[in-house]
Formats: sequence, structure tokens, C-alpha cells
Amino acid sequence: AFDGARAPFFTWFAGAQTNAAFNECDRHVLAGHGCEKAFVTVLLEAFSEHVARPGTLAAACPSISRRQLLHQSVVAAYVLRACGVARGDRLILLMPHCIEQMVWMLAAKRIGALYVSMSVNISLKALSNRMNDCGARLVLTTTAVGPNGASLKSMVSRAIAELVPVSIVMDVVQHQLVAAAEAKLGAGRLGLKNAPAELSEALKQTFASETTVDLQQVTSKLEMAFSLDPTLRGATAEIAAELQERIYREYMATTAPKVLVVGSLDNPAGAMSHSTSHRQMVPIGSGTNLESLGADALHSPPLGAPLAAAAKHASLAAAATLSMTHLWADAEAALLQATGLASAVSLMELPDPQLVAALWRLVPPMPLASSHPLLIIYTSGTSGFRPRGLVCDTGGYCSGLARTMRLAFDVRPADVVLVDASPSWITGQSYGVAGPLLCRATSVFVPPGELVDDDLPAFLAAVVLELGVTVFKASASFFKRLARHKCRLAWLRQQKLSDSLRVVTSCGEPLNPELHYIASCVLCPNFINSYWSTEHGAICLSHPYGNADAPLRRNSHMRPMPWVQAQVWLPLNPEPPHKFVAAEPIASEFGGGSKKGRLVITQPWPAMMRTIWGDLEAFGTEAWAGDLEQFRAMYWSSFVDDEGQRVAAFDLGDLGRRWPDGSFTVIGRSPEVIKVNGKNIGAAEVEGAILKERRLRSGSPVLDCLVVGVNWHEGGMAPVACLILQIGQQLTEDLVARLKHLVQLEHGDAWVPMDMLHVTAIPRTHNGKAMRQVVQRLFSGKFPGDVSEMSNPECLIDLQSAIEGWRAQASVSGLESKAAPPYDPYR
Repeated sequence: AFDGARAPFFTWFAGAQTNAAFNECDRHVLAGHGCEKAFVTVLLEAFSEHVARPGTLAAACPSISRRQLLHQSVVAAYVLRACGVARGDRLILLMPHCIEQMVWMLAAKRIGALYVSMSVNISLKALSNRMNDCGARLVLTTTAVGPNGASLKSMVSRAIAELVPVSIVMDVVQHQLVAAAEAKLGAGRLGLKNAPAELSEALKQTFASETTVDLQQVTSKLEMAFSLDPTLRGATAEIAAELQERIYREYMATTAPKVLVVGSLDNPAGAMSHSTSHRQMVPIGSGTNLESLGADALHSPPLGAPLAAAAKHASLAAAATLSMTHLWADAEAALLQATGLASAVSLMELPDPQLVAALWRLVPPMPLASSHPLLIIYTSGTSGFRPRGLVCDTGGYCSGLARTMRLAFDVRPADVVLVDASPSWITGQSYGVAGPLLCRATSVFVPPGELVDDDLPAFLAAVVLELGVTVFKASASFFKRLARHKCRLAWLRQQKLSDSLRVVTSCGEPLNPELHYIASCVLCPNFINSYWSTEHGAICLSHPYGNADAPLRRNSHMRPMPWVQAQVWLPLNPEPPHKFVAAEPIASEFGGGSKKGRLVITQPWPAMMRTIWGDLEAFGTEAWAGDLEQFRAMYWSSFVDDEGQRVAAFDLGDLGRRWPDGSFTVIGRSPEVIKVNGKNIGAAEVEGAILKERRLRSGSPVLDCLVVGVNWHEGGMAPVACLILQIGQQLTEDLVARLKHLVQLEHGDAWVPMDMLHVTAIPRTHNGKAMRQVVQRLFSGKFPGDVSEMSNPECLIDLQSAIEGWRAQASVSGLESKAAPPYDPYR
């Protein structure tokens, strides 16, 4: 079942075939469970109605049964095929977190197409980069309005109209520059013999770090270059415009994706509103009948007058957009013809097994190799560098999810699972979509971060109690938001959510013991930490449900899943590759943990990501292994043995401790370690000590904090804490002294922050992770880096202003003179 011949490109269940859509949907309907709810969407309007009339939430939430989901996804699969999408093609889904999105995901899985789910907060540049990186053939989007006030459809159109792949720019300049110049100046000796190569090289250096580039930037660079050549100076703008047109036409004729605008379940050819119930739809009118165009129309640019302006490029991009009006109707007609039934009503009246047989006549689930790529998911971008596309396979990923759902959360058929994460994040994709479907549970979707903190406790209580949620999973930042108001926590505890909840778990970043304690008291006694990452594919460390041999304690300790071989290694040299020794727990009556070291995995398991997406030319052949060189270098090459030979160990740079009882604690990432006078200080540990203020002091003004290392003292580093305070509160000397004293008591003098400053917000990714390195670069006076994955980029202006103000006032002598006096608890 395991083939490691091309390690670390591992193959699991070699020779086996499966289909994710069949395992997630078809088999449950075949077994007679078609009437069970698969997904439920909680709408803000429904919650508002519940506030006015308690007890109305469940009835007001849209839902879809398993048999409805199967029917809709089969019709959607037919539409995808009509669009020319085949096994191995890539789709991008830019849609709100809603039931309709699930339909198209299952449709892609059914026919073996790979999909990439995008956050509606994604930037224009990041969207363009993803489309180019994965080689998307089709983008599925809606007319719903995104967080920036523009429709998602218009965002996709702009990405296609304004940004083109750098590779196409280079190719056109290299091979069509002379033709473009002669088209404007006439044939003859133009002195351009070496110009194409020189100009291409200059552009390559200019856009070296870019995947896609704005056409206007390209035109500006071309005009500047042409103005330096006396032969071309008189026609600089004309030649640049001609090249721009050729670049865009080449893009539209080769790699530009088509766009399919989809609607709701009630009206698939209609418009979708992100802020309404998805039931009130406005038809978008007739569109292009793709059947009359043929599959080749996907990459055929529309004919028309020569283009020379960005507005006309937008027209080309708009012409690449397909309408659902005829496509969905044709698919439904084909289904009735294949089944010989008179209407969709007759079809849905069939018993579950007969319904499955009828739907299979239109689009049966395609048998796929277990190792067939299922989806591409991009890393969160917490480092501020460009996210990487990671590839999940089919058999290994699905089997890993099903196993962890049962082992860690005890998920059973008919359970109701609430995951506060969208499918653009691995947690939402794995435990909000695929995991519940595989285990025959119902998954609940909630609005993505639209609730203010004051409403959060009431909203959570209503959803859990009225919908009967039994398993709840959210990021650490969610629990931080929840814990901001003690009076509301007391109210939430009185609601007795544990009467419904059986398991609650956090993920995304280390959860400090204080928050763990609060959550276990307020939400559910069975509150567990879970550790994993996008690269792990499924939960790595958690707590096996109901394990009497390892009773759950109110701390942040976690245990490896049975198939996970985890260790803590101590690097012996500062630069990779590292020689190492294994960290051993310290035997003591207090059960002391090991030294802090790198948390590594010494054996792979089926659910792990197979590779980094890449090598598109070889995709679909047996030789394809993605960007295996980068995958190996990034994750599997950190350590060597005493002879210098590479040791196969999966390393994300996360830091942890191992404990005598076999459990682990995760402290943070190695880039989050601050080296102070030879001591390695974990930023997350300092944050945990500061946040103790909330439990120890009633009415504490501290809401959240982020600790980063700042270069100081002849190249050394010192911790600085950024604090978010209650509205109207100030960062007083007394508060700073109290917080420093807490850190000193917890960890010692070396860990005490050099200084603290008041900020209004902490930059976070769409999945709630703090972008620590972005903040650290701002402290260093550097550009913040790639912020396309940031959910709140508007905070950067205020944050940069606060940091610049701090840097202007701070100096070595000034800080030393401002050192807080010893804390007097009686003051």
C-alpha cells in the first residue's frame, strides 16, 4: 500500500481506485440516508430574527439534504463537462462560504478535476497569481458582493483584464518585438537585432519576484526602454501599445481562464447575494450557450476590432465570462432524457438507491487512482512571503480525515459539526467540508467574521443550542475574541452549552493555558488543543476522545495520533542542515518537560500533502511529482546525521516540548523565537504570561497582545509587546509594570519585554493567524512583504504609525532610563 521510492513524494494505496464524491455523498444516499441534512447555513438575518423571537433560528437557516446535494452536484458536474473541464483540469472557486460552494466542490471531485477554494478577502494580485500558478481552466464565481464592496464577478474580470503572467510578457517581447515595431514604423532596418533579448532580460530583472504583472506597468517599462533608442523614440507609445495588445491577445488565446458565474440552488442561473438569504435572486438574463460554441471556445479569444486600451481588454475579459442560463437548463434536460422521467419532481420522488442509479446515468463518479490529486490549497501566508500551493491526494487525504474525525472528536453519524473556518483554509476544507461528509455528520456554516465581539457569545449560544451542535472547532483567535468580556463569559457559562457540545477544540496557533482554562469552563469540559498545519493534511497532535489511559487535563498538552511518530530534536549547529540530539523529558516530581526544540515527524502518513504544486508541463504523466525539489528542500532537509547524511524528518520549524507522559506542547514557530543574551525566548510563551492579567485582575484592559523580537544593542534582539486594550483605556506605567511582573514571575528576567506599545489591531490571515513577521518587519523599518492573505490590511496604516512613533522615541539610553521600577503589588 505504500511506495516510498520517490521520497518525499510518497504514494499510498498504490494501485487502488476511489472517488471522493462517492465516499462523501453517493454511498450515504445508497444506504438510505438521503434525507439527512448535509449542510446548514446560519444567516445574520436569521440570528437577528432569533434575537427578536427566540427559538426561530433553526427554521430560518437554509439547508440541503444529502440526496439534494447529490442531485445538484451531478447536474453541476455535467455543466463542468459541457464547459470542457476534464479530469486533471484545475478550477478556482471564488464564492462566499455557502452551500452552493459545496455543490461545485463535489462536482469537481466527481469528474476528477482539481479545485482551489479562494477567500472572498483575497486581493486582486493574489487571485491573478493563483490563477496563473495552478493553470486554472475555469473560475467559478458569483455576483455576491465581497468585503471591499465590489462583486466577486467584477473582481475576477479585473484580474483577467489587468494582470498577465510574466512568462507571457517575456515570450512576446522576445519573439514579437520586431514585428510590433515594424507594424508601426514599416519594414526595414530598425536596429533591433539584439533589442528583444536585451529588453526581455531587463524586464525579467524588473519583475523577477512577480508571477503576474499589471499590463500598465509593462507598458510604462516598454515606453521607457524605447525612448532610449533614437530609431524608436518617435513611436514609443505606439510600439508599446502594439506590444501590450499582442501580450494580452496571447494571454487570452493560451492561459487565461474562462469564468462561470453561478447562482443559488433555487436559481442556479441567477445572481447570488452574499448578504441575503441566497433565496432572493435576480435573474441575470440570457447568456452564451456553450454547447453552440464547443469546448474549444474556452481558449478562443473573441474576434473584434484591434485593441489598444485597457478598457478594451476589459471587454475581452467580459467576453470570456459564461452565463449559466442555458448551461444549467441543458444539464437538467439531459438528466431527464437519460432517466426517461418527465420532471425533476418525479426524479426526487424516487427512493434513495433508485435516485442514485438514475443520477449515475448522467454523470457517474469517475474511478480515480488513490494518488490522484484532489485539490490544491495555499499556505496561510503568515510569514509575509508568497504562499505555496500544496497538493492533497484523494485516498490518503480522505482516509486520514475520516480516521481523525472519529479518533479525536468521536464524530458519529447524525452529529452536528460547527467549524469556524472557510474552505480556503485547510481547517475549513478538512473538518468543515470533507470530514463531516465522510462521517455522515451535518456541517454548519457561520458568517465569516462579520459579528462584532459583543454579539459573539449570544450568537454562539444560539447556534449551538438551537442547531444541536455536538462538535465545535475554531481558531485560537476566535477564543481570544470570545474571552474579551468577562461578564458575557459568565452569561455564556449559564447557557450550559455542554448540554449539547461533546467536544470543542482549537487550532491555528498555540492556545495559552489561560484561554484553555476559560474555554473548558465556559464551553465544554472536553476542550482539547489540536496541532496540525496545511502541510500535515489532517490533525497531527490532539487528544484521543475518551481515552481512560490518558485522561484529559485542563492544559495545552496534546498526544500524537497513533500513526504519528513525533519527536523534539535539539539542533547542534545554528545554520541548516542541523546535526541534532533528541530532547528527553526531565524526570521530576512535577513531570518536567524536555528542553524546547524542533517538533519533527519522522514518518509520513497518508493524509500528508504530497508535494508543492508545480511542473505543469508534466502534470498528468507518471513522471509528475510537482515541485519536488522545493518540497524536499523546504520540509525534508533540515537535519543530517553525524556523517552529514540527510535524515528523513518532516520539519515545519515549529517548536515544542516533550513530556514524560508522552504528550507534547507546541510553543510556536522557530522564526517566532527571540534570541536574548544567548537565551531562546518563545514569543507565544511571553504572550501567554501577559494574558494571565485577564484572569487575575477583574476588569483588565488587556484584550490581546503580540510579541515580536526587535533588533537592538549591537545586533542583539529584545522582545517588544504590542497590546490591544479595551476602548477608552490607556497604556499606563502601572499596567506596563504589572504585565512585566507577570512575565518575570512566569519565565524570569530575560523574558520581560523591553517595552510595550498600544496598537489598535494585529494583522491576521483570513484564518485568524497573527502575521508576526509582518509586524517584525515594520519594527525594522522594512516593507511588510506579501500581505495578500491578510484579512485586515487596513490596520497596517495605524500599526505602522504607532511603530514609527515608538521608534522615533526609543533609544538605548531612553529605554534604559524608562525601565519600570520593581512591581509593588500593594501600590
